[in-house]
Amino acid sequence: MSGSHKEGDYSGRDRPLESERQRLEHMAAAMNPGTQRVIREIGLLRGGRCLEIGAAEGSMARWLAEQVGSEGFVVAADLDTRFLAELALPNVEVRELDVRNADLGSSSFDLAYCRTLLMHLPDPNAALIKMRDALRPGGALLAQEPDTCVNAAADPDHPEASRFEGVHHAMYDWLRESRIFDPYLGRTLAPRFEAIGLEQVETRAEASVEQGGSASAETQRRTLEALTPMLVKAGAVEADDLQCVQELFADPGFRYLSGLRVMTWGRVA
Repeated sequence: MSGSHKEGDYSGRDRPLESERQRLEHMAAAMNPGTQRVIREIGLLRGGRCLEIGAAEGSMARWLAEQVGSEGFVVAADLDTRFLAELALPNVEVRELDVRNADLGSSSFDLAYCRTLLMHLPDPNAALIKMRDALRPGGALLAQEPDTCVNAAADPDHPEASRFEGVHHAMYDWLRESRIFDPYLGRTLAPRFEAIGLEQVETRAEASVEQGGSASAETQRRTLEALTPMLVKAGAVEADDLQCVQELFADPGFRYLSGLRVMTWGRVA
């Protein structure tokens, strides 16, 4: 359970600027409501100090800055800060860093948060320990990671239902076996939190029925598009099967059950 991605390298910086911006914006539109709901449950007070690792296009950093107000402070950190420079908020500090080797400090924050980050790292627990140590006593750590065990057509009688599901199983199994990233990491979050001594650990896992052409489906389509050359070259999935699934993600007449979104949080003593 300790390992995930073989190197932890991030390929987003190599993608065209506007294409990557759009991918991140679609992802944020799909995920932000659930993340924000959990952070409200955890409790984030005015004047709080927040650390976001993997701040992407900055929408969550902007929202966190609104929650803590002018008395609070948000550190928005990422390997790729091209989009974070546009925040320009007085209570947000943008940091370009690699969590694998960065010093996050100690006992400085009330909330440390990451999303779709750990699945790409060679040692997720090491990153969690750094984020834990950056928290003040009583501070909360929140991680949100996918678990792709559920990817199926909403209509099991759809003519491409079995093809849709088969592509996902083959693709994600190969990605994990090849240690490109771990698409099943979400289910391991709670034991990881407990292993590093966090208390009051809670987990929520959500799936939803999505429609082709939605923000969530467009995120899936763009991700699949980016992975296609690698998958075809490795012989993991046939090119025409991948093209079919991309077309389904773009089709408003197609609905599917998404993979799980797993959110786990806990507190330092």
